[in-house]
Amino acid sequence: MAESKNFKKYILYLVLIFPLTVFLIEIFSSVIISFVMKQNSFHENTRTKFDLLTGWRQNCDSDQNDMKLPKDIICNRHGLAKTPFSSSNISESIGVLLLGNSVAMGEGLYSKNNYKTFASQLENHLRKKNNKVDLVNGAYSGFNSWQEHVETARYLNSNYLYNDLPSLSLIVSFGGIQDFWGFLKLLVNNSNQQQPFEYKYANGLMIHSKSIKYLDYISSSYTGNVISAINGLVSALSQKSYTYKLLKNVRHSAIALTKSKIDKSELIIDTEGYNSLTDLRDILNRRFSIDYKKYIEIRDYFISSVVRNITATSVMLYNKGHYVYIYAPTYFSTLNTNRSDGFHDYLVTGISHLIDNNEYQFEIYEGELKIVENDYRVELLRRLSEINSIIAVDYSDEADGIDWFIDYSHFNEYGANVLSQRLSSYLIRYLNE
Repeated sequence: MAESKNFKKYILYLVLIFPLTVFLIEIFSSVIISFVMKQNSFHENTRTKFDLLTGWRQNCDSDQNDMKLPKDIICNRHGLAKTPFSSSNISESIGVLLLGNSVAMGEGLYSKNNYKTFASQLENHLRKKNNKVDLVNGAYSGFNSWQEHVETARYLNSNYLYNDLPSLSLIVSFGGIQDFWGFLKLLVNNSNQQQPFEYKYANGLMIHSKSIKYLDYISSSYTGNVISAINGLVSALSQKSYTYKLLKNVRHSAIALTKSKIDKSELIIDTEGYNSLTDLRDILNRRFSIDYKKYIEIRDYFISSVVRNITATSVMLYNKGHYVYIYAPTYFSTLNTNRSDGFHDYLVTGISHLIDNNEYQFEIYEGELKIVENDYRVELLRRLSEINSIIAVDYSDEADGIDWFIDYSHFNEYGANVLSQRLSSYLIRYLNE
């Protein structure tokens, strides 16, 4: 009899008290989150979501739009990074599509309506020269030249349907560094003797292999993968839970307190000086364990892929506009390696996520990577300059100093402003024709 009463009590707790407790905790968490968001101190690390065409894109958070000091890039209704101006009469607008990775998008320059991002400042300077310009920011973190091509195709297939997406007169690809990271990844994988990708991954030169694996894993729940199905259910429930969001934010804040800077896509620069190699062949042998002949083989193979992507994008406007490829300045291209000027070399750190290798201990110095990037850039721009549909421009030495950068590639507000102003003076010639 006692066992029966205990069983009924257990059922009562299970059916009534436990759900009620969960409900009350959720209410309490939602109140806390609402209060914290008003203080602009709530952070949700869900900025990226899977995209079938590009592999990933921004997971837009509408709550960021009303913040005076947002902690991320604001996006518009199309999921594109917002720029302050949007034409109400697109028939008279001169449309410019900006492509690139997080450098062009404006990573790190968070502000209301994205006023401080590189794209917004470029639009502002262009509109001072021609107020019909309407720039659309099609760049996003991690996008390589293939993803730029796909995003351009998406735009051209979609802009006809929307009154805030102008017809294009100019496409500008700004960056270059994302493809260079891909090239560096190939060199590292070769030195690490990594097994080649399966055919479906295209050797990692299109969308990221992790995106393909993610889709394969999710879709496997439909073919009997019970673990995948359970993980999907748990993930769906957690994303709707205020308690989960609150605990995740507390964890994020605790981690942030242990760091001097929040690490999103920026890189940390070492501060201890070393002597480094100055000859490309020595760098290849010592850092990548390959000879010059093998290096040229990998370099030309990779650049051919990049050139195909860029060429395919450059002809998408046919004869109705221009395509301009800008190789942007980086920390490495700006670095003065003249030792007579007191130069001290430092180890490059924090790039394991860019070369997809967290286990293999890859070491190279800043001055050495400058030499490798320079060789890659010169050959890429040489190949691009031979193609009539591409206007290839080398801006790698346009930065006045390494103090323009917050890491190895992203600009601070001053650098973004000065560079966007210079670039606007160059680009306006193609918009006033």
